Amino acid sequence: MAGLKTAFVARYRKGTPGPNLGVIVEYDALRGTSRDFHGDQHSAQGPVGMAAAVAVAEFLTSSKTPGTVTVYGTPAKSFASPAAKTVMYSAGVFKGADVLIRSHSSTATQAPGPGFGSCCMNINVVHYTFFGAPAHQLQAWDGRDALMGVIELFNHITVCARRCAPRPRSRGSSPEGGKAPNVVPDRATAEFWIRYPDPVTSRR
Repeated sequence: MAGLKTAFVARYRKGTPGPNLGVIVEYDALRGTSRDFHGDQHSAQGPVGMAAAVAVAEFLTSSKTPGTVTVYGTPAKSFASPAAKTVMYSAGVFKGADVLIRSHSSTATQAPGPGFGSCCMNINVVHYTFFGAPAHQLQAWDGRDALMGVIELFNHITVCARRCAPRPRSRGSSPEGGKAPNVVPDRATAEFWIRYPDPVTSRR
């Protein structure tokens, strides 16, 4: 589906012409060292979304109400460049859906606030690449350590986070930090995801 091996679409075939409700379920959203996995609230979307879709389908059948329901399996929720939903949207997978819904569980019982919160809106993905000069470990002073640039970036962001309002969410990783311990790395990278529910603030 849309070139994604684990994406799928399941449609209630007995539906009659009418509104088409789209239900999104997510999976394999997190990157790991050995495999992609699910380790957050999105893991509940599968059973919750399927139960909602089945309930709507049963209602449409029993009440003879016009309409249908479609389940969209959208993998790799927390991957960027580009996100799976963007790929599926560009391929026209969601065409025909009048409304798309998804769920997001929480570890606490609470009344939902207005808007979408900081989970899904306004995610800015920022890539940093640092360049230096290689050198052998025994003559490290002859090199320029690119990894130190990444380390200093993380340190400064940590300091800045202490002075930020509690609503922003920022998390980074270093996909590349050098090729061997006995070589001063001449290239290192960092990737940060910055979330904020207010689109104006998120662009500052």
